[in-house]
Amino acid sequence: RRTRRLLWPRGNFRTPRLPLDRSTASRRPPLASHQSRRPRKTCGDRPQTHFLSLQRPKRTQTRRSKPIATMKTHRLAVSAFAALAAVAAAGGGAGSPGSDDFPSACRKPEIVKSGKEFGVGGKDSSYADGTTKCWKLSASEHLTIVFTFFETEFTRDTLTIIDGDDAGRKVLSGELVAPHVVRSETRDVYLYFQADGTFHGKDSASQQLGFVATYFDSSDGSCANDCSGFRGDCDDGVCNCIPDYGGGDCSVDTVTLGDGDTVDINRLPVGGWIYGSFTFPRDASYVVEVRDTGPADSEPRLIVGKNDLPSRSVYDSTDWFASFYDFSDYHYVRGSAKQGETLYVGVLNDEARAKSAAKFTIKVELGEPDKILCLFDCNGQGSCDERTGDCVCDQGYAGAVADRPDTCQFEIEDLDEGKDYESSVRIGNWDFYRFDASDMAPGASLLVEFYSSTPSSLPLLVARRGDVPRLLDGWLPDLDTFVYDLTDADGFTNVRGQRMSILLNDTMIAGGSSKDWYFGVYNLWGHVDETLDETQTSQDTCDYTLRTKVYHAGVPCPSTKKGFCDLRGTCDFNTGECACNEDRLWRDCSFKAPALAPGQSRSSTIAGAGDAQYFSVAIDQQTLQSKKNLVVTLGVEERRRALRGDPAEASEVDAARPNAPRRLADAT
Repeated sequence: RRTRRLLWPRGNFRTPRLPLDRSTASRRPPLASHQSRRPRKTCGDRPQTHFLSLQRPKRTQTRRSKPIATMKTHRLAVSAFAALAAVAAAGGGAGSPGSDDFPSACRKPEIVKSGKEFGVGGKDSSYADGTTKCWKLSASEHLTIVFTFFETEFTRDTLTIIDGDDAGRKVLSGELVAPHVVRSETRDVYLYFQADGTFHGKDSASQQLGFVATYFDSSDGSCANDCSGFRGDCDDGVCNCIPDYGGGDCSVDTVTLGDGDTVDINRLPVGGWIYGSFTFPRDASYVVEVRDTGPADSEPRLIVGKNDLPSRSVYDSTDWFASFYDFSDYHYVRGSAKQGETLYVGVLNDEARAKSAAKFTIKVELGEPDKILCLFDCNGQGSCDERTGDCVCDQGYAGAVADRPDTCQFEIEDLDEGKDYESSVRIGNWDFYRFDASDMAPGASLLVEFYSSTPSSLPLLVARRGDVPRLLDGWLPDLDTFVYDLTDADGFTNVRGQRMSILLNDTMIAGGSSKDWYFGVYNLWGHVDETLDETQTSQDTCDYTLRTKVYHAGVPCPSTKKGFCDLRGTCDFNTGECACNEDRLWRDCSFKAPALAPGQSRSSTIAGAGDAQYFSVAIDQQTLQSKKNLVVTLGVEERRRALRGDPAEASEVDAARPNAPRRLADAT
């Protein structure tokens, strides 16, 4: 069977994902509650000496390979880049001035005077591939470097700070929260910048922009920006920020978080950050919870750092998989901390996907050091097992993802025969239904029909005997990454899930130990289309109707609210197939396809992303014998759709996505 691929965030790094073997799904090991970003070993022009390189699964013929999301969290603090230093050393790094491996570029460095701005590239520019440069900074005893901007390609392009001997060396790379402050231990400091010879673009966790810095003599114990006045205390050249502030000079606003308190964030613009801080009063386990309550096209992303503000590439832990693949509105990080440590909670409305301002809540909760806290207090619909950190849901409730701590957030609704159920489901969420087939007569069958009224959504209807369907954790959502028994693969693949139906015949109903069948409607964000070799995406909350009907004879045809074959075709009850009228398409004849005659023009408008229109051209025998070609010309003019909510959002999106297309050309 063909392999499929798992997409990594912010890049095209892909690894094979083998088809699901449902017989072994229950034996998968538990996954980490959060994952740190790590450099990844790939083919091609990337270095093969990244620290903690992540190996690709071998292309074997086994039914399943472990998902990459099983990797555990690794500390990647700005103040301790020991692993990055190893990378730099492997590539010809920087030793002390008297050592043999001292960079040749630092033999004749650029001398920088105190207070003068220096660096490479910048926020509105960039640096060239293969750039190497060295600067020498001097003071009477100690100096303080203030980086007002820093973003390089993570782990590939590095700035090494040589502060005395090798033991005093620091390596900076990726995106740092500005201002980033470094105080030296010695009077003379060398800064060595080294970029590899390749532009990695979106393959990198951060971009190839550069850095801008100044420095001053801090031998008298003075601090950067005087710790922004009242926002912190200066202790021998280092700022100790008071609550509500952070950063090297205490200039970054933070929100003080309390144990068990919920903070509501009503509007975070596209590309914006918000930081919260929590200082531990005792040794404790903890959970940080972010609940996404905003529009479907916003993207709050949880990133956490200990004792320093986190960024996209430098952090301690994050729930990036749940965020990037948007398979849940619930994002969390669990861990433990010592008394006096400060946890900085960062939430980014990621401009890589966000189009609207984000709305969400943040909560930090403490537990005993030897306990594992459950998520979101099981939503009040279950009990917590603190040995495992998992919820035991009350009857009638379930969570979202298999092999991931349960949340009991979704109610399971009972299905009655012959009734329509109208609902809406957010991206990454479920609607669950249960049908009791124990009272069905012998030989009867159940037809469940699904109709979406949101073309820009990407829903999936699945059914499972005895338990609710689930999405496997750590996998890009696709048909073989769900735990289920039945689905409508053609409806999902061919018409983006807008029309789906599942038929339970008498054999399926009679077999098995359980007579309970559970149906799930899931709204996907990520889906790999094998034909287009691209990722299809859901753009919106899905509004839908679910209809059930029991039939006691024959094979029912697909139907709509109007009836079998939309009353636009003839149903063959022996095969369950519709013979549609000439101007109708799809299994239930619900798609209109008006005739298009040679020389005729039609003007129309497509409503939005995911919407489609169809036309039919009759080809008769005379046309075939003439051996002429059929040419259809499509003149396309795109009109930009106003964003919902604040009109100011339009300028925010334009600033975040300056190269977005405005008009399309004609196509033949």
